[in-house]
Amino acid sequence: MYELLIIISKYLFLFYIIAFLWQSIKIILTRQGFFYSDSKKCVFKQYIILILFHITAFLILAFSSDGNFFDYKALLVCFLGIMLFTISHIVMKITYPRSDRLIWNSIFFLCDVGLIMLHRLNPELAQKQIIWLFAGFLIIFLMPFILDFIKDLSKLKYLYLVFSVLMLLMTFFFGNTFGGAKNWLTIKSFTFQPSELIKVLFVLYIVSELAKPKLKLGNIIISALISIFVVLFLVLQRDLGSALIFFVTYMVVIYISTSNNLILIFGALISSIGSFAAYIIFDHIKVRVSSWLNPWADIDNGGYQITQSLFAIGTYGFFGSGLNRGMPMEIPVVERDSIFSAICEEFGIFFAICLILIFLTVFYSCIKIALASRNRFMSVLVSALTCLMCFQTFLIIGGVIKLIPLTGVTLPFISYGGTSLIICFVISGMVQWVCKSTNKNI
Repeated sequence: MYELLIIISKYLFLFYIIAFLWQSIKIILTRQGFFYSDSKKCVFKQYIILILFHITAFLILAFSSDGNFFDYKALLVCFLGIMLFTISHIVMKITYPRSDRLIWNSIFFLCDVGLIMLHRLNPELAQKQIIWLFAGFLIIFLMPFILDFIKDLSKLKYLYLVFSVLMLLMTFFFGNTFGGAKNWLTIKSFTFQPSELIKVLFVLYIVSELAKPKLKLGNIIISALISIFVVLFLVLQRDLGSALIFFVTYMVVIYISTSNNLILIFGALISSIGSFAAYIIFDHIKVRVSSWLNPWADIDNGGYQITQSLFAIGTYGFFGSGLNRGMPMEIPVVERDSIFSAICEEFGIFFAICLILIFLTVFYSCIKIALASRNRFMSVLVSALTCLMCFQTFLIIGGVIKLIPLTGVTLPFISYGGTSLIICFVISGMVQWVCKSTNKNI
């Protein structure tokens, strides 16, 4: 009976995510004038689909293969998740009255997929993640009041710079090494990744420096020097994933600010030279590149993570093994670096493709907010934050499917990690605050 439930659930999960995406498509087409539907009803239907998806998954996780109920903690996490999503669905209407509800629903769905997968991998991680989710949503609720109080974020550019440099130096001298990168700080029992917080501060600084009506050469030079300093420190800490994200984000901001194609060409040249230099200098980069080119040659060592990831993605095909029926724990650091592979294994490749489409829905909606804003600083800020999250998503998904070398960054809203999750919520809150500030119901 339990095996039959697993088989049925594979197709039910796929139905849920396709139904969720269909509502997203209807909303987007309505906004573009190609289709008419009641967006409020579509948003509510997405919420119902999310709750059904959530309950179905946790009921499967809460029962053993012989049908005997065994995991009451799974039901507790299930209940907390329902409470969190329901409260958030209601409170967002109050704190962000003119925000994009499609973005919120998509983020909720991504968070739920991560929570379900983490409980499948390790229930303790899911319990910690649900605490971080509550903390993240609390921050989102408070952000409009904080940002409305500050009003002009561009005036604090030196504060962003000072905090960024201080955290970089603290990590460089006192940081802990994990996965080959020295990018963690521990204060008593609390461990966090400063580079995640620096992402937002760095974007706020460069946008404050460059998003001006009359941009001067001095602003470009100063921002370039600061960016080189930040990227070099991250490279020295061997946090090359974050270094790449910072560099690409900077290039996007400076291109938006100047509309100069030569800057893009120069940036591509510099990144190529820098990547080659990193390959020559750092041995672990050579290992990652060789593992990317031919992981099968060193399958027991350097190529083990990527080969296990590819096995997980390809073994059970389009519909997956079914929740609770794969072997995702065989993938190293699966809860952080390779959670997308675990999703492919148990939910199937079709489900994973739909998940990517949900990410694209979020990024597309964020860009629409950037274009709708009449404030130049706000418009560039949303574009930069969207680019940051979009490129990070590309890096980790591209890495686990062997499209590019694996860099070891987290998948936004899905991977385990308090710092990463909180920063994703901060970015989302800032984008929605800009949407609210446009006085336009997008």
